Amino acid sequence: MKKFKLASVFVLSILFTTFYSCDNEPLDSEFLSDSEEGIFNPDIIEEPGGDSTGDYWPLAVNNEWSYNYYVDNVAQENYDMSIGSTEVYQGEPVFRFNQYLPSATGTDGTQFDDLDIDTYARKNGGDYIVTVGDLSASYLDGAFELSQTGYSLIILKDYVAVGTSWTSNVQTVTSFISNNETFPDLPSITNNIINTLEVEEKDISVTVNGNVYTEVIKVKYTQETYTAAAPDQTTNSLYYYYFAKDVGIIKTEGFISDNADNIISNTLQELDTFVLN
Repeated sequence: MKKFKLASVFVLSILFTTFYSCDNEPLDSEFLSDSEEGIFNPDIIEEPGGDSTGDYWPLAVNNEWSYNYYVDNVAQENYDMSIGSTEVYQGEPVFRFNQYLPSATGTDGTQFDDLDIDTYARKNGGDYIVTVGDLSASYLDGAFELSQTGYSLIILKDYVAVGTSWTSNVQTVTSFISNNETFPDLPSITNNIINTLEVEEKDISVTVNGNVYTEVIKVKYTQETYTAAAPDQTTNSLYYYYFAKDVGIIKTEGFISDNADNIISNTLQELDTFVLN
């Protein structure tokens, strides 16, 4: 069975399974979704985090980070992650990224066309929250229009002790609309996503591209994605993020295991240059 994932720049690997016959799965009460609650994960948005210990991901318009990017140890084109504007989204002031997720790729190498997705971030006390908005893309050479609901996630708590972990259960719903009269619309798919994060190390020194960064926080992020209609299609991902004080994300390492296709892949992003305002 074919799966697709958004290549994760740092935070989110949104996955969905296609082309199996099923009814739309109901939303599980233990998971939160935009369509059910009206906002993304209200439990992480309503209350501010603890007192921040510093600025481990500076958020300002025109901030830009350029990264060397590798997939399965093969160098890809460098990309720039940059902040383009401030907006009010889901009732909260956020920073909108010009570019955050570089591409969407299938486990068989299939690429999406006309991918459109907005990504936002904000700081709430010592919590750093990333929101992936609703996604749209063309699929199978334009035969279908795909849409997927988004969600929010706390990627870092800069004030907690080493060993502290937190979990966020969310759902996304993927819909397919046919652009071809000979093809029916595909059934929508509800994915359950379990995100677990842990501060593994604090105040460490990390060398990236010959530069030594001090006061770094290392975060371990595991993600399990599954749908009730195909429980054997679970995808597991493991990421390590390195946040340097007054710089931002300097390095990420990712390991993705697709149980359905028996595929394991890895990604690496290393900071090359950055401009902060």
